[in-house]
Amino acid sequence: MNNIEGKPIPSEWSVAPLKYLGEVENSGIWGEDDPFPGSIEVKIPTTRTIRNDGTFEVDKMDVRHINQDDFRKYICKTGDIIIVKSSGSSENVISGKCALVLDKQDLSFGNFLMRFRPNKSLLEPNFIFYFLTSNVTRQRVLKMVSSTTYPNLKVDEYVTSKVPIPNLKEQRLISSYLNQKTSQVDKLLYNLQTKINLLKEQSTSLIKHYVTKGLDPNVEMKNSGVEWIGDIPKHWKIQKISTLYSESSIRGHKNEENLSVFRDFGVVRRKDHENHNVLSEDLSNYKLVHQGDLVLNKMKTWMGSLGVSDYHGIVSPAYYVLRPKFDFFSGYLHLLLRSKIYIDQYASASKGVRPAQWDLSLDDFKSLKIILPPIKEQKEIYKELSQQLDKNRRLSELVSQKILKLKEYRQALITSAVRGQLRITENMI
Repeated sequence: MNNIEGKPIPSEWSVAPLKYLGEVENSGIWGEDDPFPGSIEVKIPTTRTIRNDGTFEVDKMDVRHINQDDFRKYICKTGDIIIVKSSGSSENVISGKCALVLDKQDLSFGNFLMRFRPNKSLLEPNFIFYFLTSNVTRQRVLKMVSSTTYPNLKVDEYVTSKVPIPNLKEQRLISSYLNQKTSQVDKLLYNLQTKINLLKEQSTSLIKHYVTKGLDPNVEMKNSGVEWIGDIPKHWKIQKISTLYSESSIRGHKNEENLSVFRDFGVVRRKDHENHNVLSEDLSNYKLVHQGDLVLNKMKTWMGSLGVSDYHGIVSPAYYVLRPKFDFFSGYLHLLLRSKIYIDQYASASKGVRPAQWDLSLDDFKSLKIILPPIKEQKEIYKELSQQLDKNRRLSELVSQKILKLKEYRQALITSAVRGQLRITENMI
């Protein structure tokens, strides 16, 4: 009896290595930035423009220029499958992710991708696409990349792996069934993700409103004198961050708790969160952080990687540590400095050739103006915001759990259909 990965498939199905069922082009092309004589303009998908659901983000693709010979060799046709060969992270393996070319879009493919063109007398493109996105192939890929330093696809092993082959009629039935079912699931996923996005937008809007306008809708307002802040309650103050904080660079405490700064949370203990950055062998140069200190990742402040620390510990010497000059309520400052209105200012003040190299200088950060209500109001704003943000966070987590279960169902459905555990008949379409 034929089997796939040790598990039986229907007796009338056959198996064969992928490479014997179509054409494999294991390297793409990047082309030129600018047109040249005889060049043809094409869109080039890359690893980042292939979605997890197997579709392309065409509007985000780079437009490149290639010569006519390369166009004939690398242009994609309807039914082609583009497969990711290279993954930049062992924690988030994207090798094996693939997308199906559905119509003529003048697409080529980049250097970190490969193309499989099914022989349509043997394979229905949708069927083999679903198999290549199934849990069977995913587990093969994870096993394949586990023995390598960089989790890149072993192309020879990938294309010699066996795939199941029902007759073409059954392949088309399976494809039609999965097209229908995954489309239904994808609509549900889209609606759930929209709910999460709306909750995030609501939280962002709440923070901006409360930290700039306060809780009293009838309070008298004044011009803050800062264009990007706008009007604020008349009795609030505006002053520079430098009046509240001074830099601290105390080192030599290598045995303290290791801390880090996350965009979504602020300052955290490294042991509580997965962290891809490698710790230095010598921690003696790490900076000491006291509870209440403000910590910034200067390379990622523009993304929101800063916060007031609830912990005592040490952080990378590449971070800024700012100590309060006097006692004040840090909870409000944590929300204020992590609000979108301020993050936009960090992005404007950061300098660098490209975003990955943007750097916010300490002087530029400390020169920013800060909004200061009286301490009593700061605490009231913090309490109200914390309650509403926690409510939104809990709702978002519930929706995220539904999304996870739906994605697991989607994958299980695909896997059971393409390996014949779920037999598809015409009355199921």
